[in-house]
Amino acid sequence: PDSLLQLYPDNETFRNLNAESYLGVGLRNNMGEPIGHLCIMHDRPLNNSEWMLNLLKIFGARASSELERYQTARQLQQLTTELEQRVTERTATLAKTVEQLQLASNRRQALSDLLLQSQEQLQDIFDSANDMIQSVSLIDGSFEFVNRAWLETLGYTIQELEQLTIFDVLHSSCQKSCMTLMQQLKTGQRQSLDQVEIKFVSQDGRIIDVEGNVNCRIINGKPVYTRGFFRDISDRKKAEIETIKALKQERELNEMKSRFVSNTSHEFRTPLTVISSNAELLKLFGDKLDEIEKQKCLDTILNYVDHTTELIDDVLIVSRAESGKITLKPTSLNVVEFSQELMQTIGLSAPNHHLKFVMQDSRSPSQKHGCNAQLDRKILQQSLTNLLTNAIKYSPENGAITLQLELLVDTIQFKVIDNGMGIPDEDQKYLFEPFHRATNVGVIQGTGLGLSIVKHLITLHQGSINVKSAPGEGSCFTITIPTQWQETDP
Repeated sequence: PDSLLQLYPDNETFRNLNAESYLGVGLRNNMGEPIGHLCIMHDRPLNNSEWMLNLLKIFGARASSELERYQTARQLQQLTTELEQRVTERTATLAKTVEQLQLASNRRQALSDLLLQSQEQLQDIFDSANDMIQSVSLIDGSFEFVNRAWLETLGYTIQELEQLTIFDVLHSSCQKSCMTLMQQLKTGQRQSLDQVEIKFVSQDGRIIDVEGNVNCRIINGKPVYTRGFFRDISDRKKAEIETIKALKQERELNEMKSRFVSNTSHEFRTPLTVISSNAELLKLFGDKLDEIEKQKCLDTILNYVDHTTELIDDVLIVSRAESGKITLKPTSLNVVEFSQELMQTIGLSAPNHHLKFVMQDSRSPSQKHGCNAQLDRKILQQSLTNLLTNAIKYSPENGAITLQLELLVDTIQFKVIDNGMGIPDEDQKYLFEPFHRATNVGVIQGTGLGLSIVKHLITLHQGSINVKSAPGEGSCFTITIPTQWQETDP
């Protein structure tokens, strides 16, 4: 019992066996480490203990193996239990993490949906705006954003815009100032520009005038891109141009009317003064004048009455032409016969000059369809008569006056050529203005309205008139009128 007490101090069962004999062997695992022991206890002394010891060793080896397996299985069970517990804990933690991630994901999705909704609302606001809105990178001038009004005004698509920069859609006259502004914004010299006017070039090449303001978007203290808000002012610009043009025309018209009234008053005053003085002379001294002197006074009065009548007629024609009261009444006119008849009529009143008519047909045989054209006979006759009488008036006696008619495919040309005094260069640019007379006419009478009338009348025919002249070398007035030829009636 003392030995059992020493061997198994903590095992009350073994201590109470009252064994008389004890035989045991140690149990070890495969690593040689002790894991237990196997023993035989008996209530009387054991015989042949050596044999029994060998038997214990045999059973001990097997018992060691079984005990090791049992301990291993037990440890494995314990490890499995611990692992399962850890897996359960980790699973719970992971589930909680997944739940938290799901909540975070839901929050992010809600924020993303809210952001997308906000962007869509902002985009809708921008696209609903009538003004053109753009955002341009300060790095390379590429477009960050434009709204619908911008695209519709300039005619570009989003796909086209991806390949363009702000400098591709700016008019060349604005490129330098735009580059300067972007440099100032990039370096912080400026942060905005109010009331700027620029010109865009649309996709089809039209120039669009816009006005607005530009400011700079700054992120983390660094200028990143510009934001521009513009409105199309092309119609307003056109209206301004038309207004300026109308004001200019109104000013010119007023100046012309003032000059017209002044010159008209002067032109009327001279003949009326002469008529009045000769009438007064006849009234006061008629009984003292002989018949020749009386006739001279009467002839002077009649000449100036004719001159005044002519002046009144010319003034009326100018007034009617400027107010648009003269209308074309075209009829079929044989221009060759018309020109020949006109020269015969003019020749009767100019016996001291040599009048000649020349006709030239420059059309090809296949293009010749007679000499009839739709023209206003009265207007054409008045225009050519004015030019021919001027040529006679400013040419010396026995001077040659030529009316040259040239028939072209789409036009008719009348040229009135003389070898008279000619017109100085400085007078030629004012020649067709009312009451303007060349500085070298001297005492030759004239109203200064004839060429102005001719220009008005020829313009009604959508034609033109020009002059080539030099002092002492004569003049050549050319009238060109567009026409369509008709077959001459047989």
